[in-house]
Amino acid sequence: MLNVRRESVKFDSGMCFQLKELAPGQIDMAGWRAVPEKSNPEAIVWRNVANPVQVCSWFLEDDLDRPAAEMEGIDARNIIEGKRTRQKVDYRALERQIEAEERGQQDVFSDASSD
Repeated sequence: MLNVRRESVKFDSGMCFQLKELAPGQIDMAGWRAVPEKSNPEAIVWRNVANPVQVCSWFLEDDLDRPAAEMEGIDARNIIEGKRTRQKVDYRALERQIEAEERGQQDVFSDASSD
């Protein structure tokens, strides 16, 4: 297992490395280069520059499984699982509702003496 904080990578074994951005989208770490075409949000695929046949992957660990102390100020209640979807909105009905509420508020503040 490993932890990545900014450009620093620390493995559970205690080994530490620095990530280097060689060019936009091209990241290197100790002779291993990230392969963007094979990577995705859940896994980063690395290829050894000296021996391109060697490949390894880093997989994202679910943050909800981590102890709160490791999450450093992240409120787990704010983590959304799954894909967010927006509800369909009937803007005409919404506009009518807002107009009706505004008319209702105007009536609340008027008094009969000014008529």
